[in-house]
This record gives sequence, structure tokens and C-alpha cells, in this order.
Amino acid sequence: SKPYGFAQPEIRFRVLSAASELLVVKEALPFVDKALELEEEVLTKNLLEPRYYQVVGFVYDTRGRLYNEPELYSIAETYLRKAIELAPGRQEAMFLLAGNLVNQGRLEEAETLTHEMLAFAPKATSGQFYYAVIFAPIDTDGSYGTTEIIKSLFTEKALVVDMDAFTLLDDK
Repeated sequence: SKPYGFAQPEIRFRVLSAASELLVVKEALPFVDKALELEEEVLTKNLLEPRYYQVVGFVYDTRGRLYNEPELYSIAETYLRKAIELAPGRQEAMFLLAGNLVNQGRLEEAETLTHEMLAFAPKATSGQFYYAVIFAPIDTDGSYGTTEIIKSLFTEKALVVDMDAFTLLDDK
């Protein structure tokens, strides 16, 4: 779309980030789709900004999950892998990709990736939280150790979760 200036990539990123909040509203999908189209146009400019790839991957993955469109998972995976390629060790992108792999039923790959994510900062609260979020729903026999991680996060680390902003705040 015209005009395309130096500010367009950031503007489009912010629009798609905001639009992603509307994915749960089926009537808003045309707006989300347009924001996605505009952001993907940005990515054709060979920009090396991992956040742009990450948000596109997030939108595809979330839409696939919410609307039972599993064909979107592989598209999401491509964008999330590009985000990680551009920013190796970026825990949020690795978390999103691990969740995407779980959505695709690729649990071993998701577990391997999650352990790689934790290796970058094994004591980081966010990495441990991401691990628990990914594996707690499928940890029916305790083999993933998520119960212990969750207990640790909320007792030893005095973790507070702001569910409105979905951010992690470490009191200690």
C-alpha cells in the first residue's frame, strides 16, 4: 500500500499487534486479515526485525488454534523460525514456536526447543513460566515436572502475574 515510508514498518507492526487482541472476535477477522496482509508486505522488504516475524507467526498460530484452521500452523512456524534465526535465544519467540509445535502434535520437538530456551537463562523466571505454560496442559503424569515449576514460581520466587497485561513481575 502507498505511501510506504520509513515509519510504515513500525506502524504496521503496532497495528497488527493491536489487531491480534481481536482474534477472539470473529467479526473482527477482516480487520485482522488486512493488518496481517500489510505486515506481510513489510516482510517482503527484507527487513531484519525479529518482532515483525514474531507477531505474524503469533497471529497465524492463534488464528489456527481459535478457528480450527491447522493449515495455518506451518505458516506460523515459518515466521517464528525466522524470528528466532534473526534473534537467537529470544525466549518469547522460542516459547511461541514451542507452543506452535505442540499445536501440531510435535511434542518432542517442542520439548527440545523449550530446553534450548531454558539453557539461555536457566534461572530466568520468564523461561520457567513459558515452560510451564507449554507443558502443564499435557503433563497428566508429572513427567514434565510442571507442578514443581509452578510451585517454585509462585512460592520461592514470589511470582505475580498481571493477567490483564500478561506480564511477569518478579518481586524478588
